Amino acid sequence: MKLIRKLEIPDTFAPDDLRMRRILNIVLLAFLTISLAAMASTFAYGDSLFDVLHDDEAKIILIGSAFMFLISLTLFGVNRSQKVPKNIVGIVLVAVMLAITALADHPRELANGRSLIFWFLPIVLSLIVLPPASVFIVDAGVFVFLVVYAETLEQVNIFAMFTVVVVSVLGWLGMSIANRAIQDARNEAETNRAILSGVADGVIVLDEQGRITLANPPALNLLDGEIHKLNNLLDDDYRELGGRSLSFTWSRVEGVGNVAVVRDITRQVEVERAKDALLGVVSHEMRTPLAAILGFAEMLKMSPDSADMAERIQANAERLMRLVNDLLDHAQIQAGALRLSKESFDVRTLASAIRDQFALMAVEKGISFAVDVDADLPQKVVGDPHRLQQVVTNLVGNAIKFTEAGGVKVSFRCGKNSTWQIVVSDTGIGIPAERLPDIFEPFRRASDYDTRKHQGAGLGLSIAKRIAALAGGDITVVSKAGEGSTFTVTLPWEAP
Repeated sequence: MKLIRKLEIPDTFAPDDLRMRRILNIVLLAFLTISLAAMASTFAYGDSLFDVLHDDEAKIILIGSAFMFLISLTLFGVNRSQKVPKNIVGIVLVAVMLAITALADHPRELANGRSLIFWFLPIVLSLIVLPPASVFIVDAGVFVFLVVYAETLEQVNIFAMFTVVVVSVLGWLGMSIANRAIQDARNEAETNRAILSGVADGVIVLDEQGRITLANPPALNLLDGEIHKLNNLLDDDYRELGGRSLSFTWSRVEGVGNVAVVRDITRQVEVERAKDALLGVVSHEMRTPLAAILGFAEMLKMSPDSADMAERIQANAERLMRLVNDLLDHAQIQAGALRLSKESFDVRTLASAIRDQFALMAVEKGISFAVDVDADLPQKVVGDPHRLQQVVTNLVGNAIKFTEAGGVKVSFRCGKNSTWQIVVSDTGIGIPAERLPDIFEPFRRASDYDTRKHQGAGLGLSIAKRIAALAGGDITVVSKAGEGSTFTVTLPWEAP
């Protein structure tokens, strides 16, 4: 391996010059190998070097092979030098090949006879190691030889000249197209490299085996020298590395592999964590005084003189308690600390609890309220009944809150593919189409928040959605402004 590295052309030349020098190295290595093989075969003709040197034919082959070996070895070393201009080695090699061809046989045979084919060697070599147009200069030298050594003008081999021209033109055309394609590819690569370097976000490219094949400077800066630690990246959308929080957005590019846009979200994550920690602390600290307020409100209700005031205190304290509970749940969800239990419970008991909880509220508002359980639905299911009741409570509470006429209906029914559903439909104000995409985001409300017509912090639907997801299900909504909404909770059915 060390020998191969020493023989390689250093990567300090211009791209086109580097490519040509590397091709020259391959050609020179081929000549060195052929020369060595020729000398070895020549020595094999006789019992000793003295015997071989007395054989004229073997002597010519040996001298020619040795000459070619020395020339190739010399050019091989010169080709790696920064001081030698490009194409000089190629020109010398083609000139040597022309000279060897001119001495390879009798001039008459080279001009008109069996050895005409030899002239295609320097022609083809010039196409490989020199710029394509150089082939026509080599052609001119071949034509001069053909004309000079033809015995008479009438004996000039027109067919040979025509063949040389055709081969040269076709070779020139092919190599010109190849060089143009290489140049276009290089320009495109340079453009892409400039774009990648100028992009503010990091970009990483992985091959089919998941190995990193490309990383632009912003990506290397974000990874801070830890790129070797990135394993199984395709499984991650987020990773902490080198003290930074990084997000990965993946896309599949055919013929390239998997491409990730890397962003530094450390500040965003710190803010979110600080916010969640603050929510958790504040919410927890608020529960104790709220519990005391509720207790004293219960005591005040026993006195006829303060019963009305106590009811107001209790109603507002309960509202604050619900808000605190929602904030705590949201903080737990954001921290990934919310866990659901798995136990067997009666669906009809849950339905009755929902009916008892909201029947009076619906009557006070003057709307109908119905709870229906499908007869085909199994009596027992497995899940977390308390969290599931929280989900339904949020949905039904919103439905009644946003319904001024008509009614609200809750249906417990069988779903498809081993699922069961809870459907909450209403004839309320509905949700505008432009707000549907983010209705389940935290602190978002379907109603006009600025008017403060309906109370709430906008956490109920977000919490309900996350609880359903933790239970292996989902919540979907179909709504039209002015006509009402239908929320469907779909959950996997597990036998007790």
